[in-house]
Amino acid sequence: QKILSGALDEKGKRGSRTRLLKFDPGVYTTEPFVHTYWEEVLLVTGDLIGDPEVAAAEASVDAPIRRVLEAAAAAGVVRGAGPSAWRFRVLEALLYAAWTGVAAGELARLDAPGLVRDAFRRGFGVDTPGTPTETP
Repeated sequence: QKILSGALDEKGKRGSRTRLLKFDPGVYTTEPFVHTYWEEVLLVTGDLIGDPEVAAAEASVDAPIRRVLEAAAAAGVVRGAGPSAWRFRVLEALLYAAWTGVAAGELARLDAPGLVRDAFRRGFGVDTPGTPTETP
């Protein structure tokens, strides 16, 4: 690990840090990273979820969302710009941005769903007569 900036007092539960953490190819552990502080992870390559049960749970959550997005594209409710996986990843990124914005106190919890919806509709929505394009 290489600490890039910040000072984190894990015992006192104060501060922050930015670090680089590299694992050698093929490293696998069954021990979870458990700590009481918030941590965001940018995974450059590889897979952070090696547990088949966790991967299956994630797939079961993703599957209905993917089906709705594919049905919406087939019905002409959203533009079919790019593969359906692209629309899913964009929605996933918007949801993550809303979640972290609420957690950081940058967004009101009740505003976040509308912001995600409006951003997704502006990016993939199909303008239909009588459908407002702006939210008051």
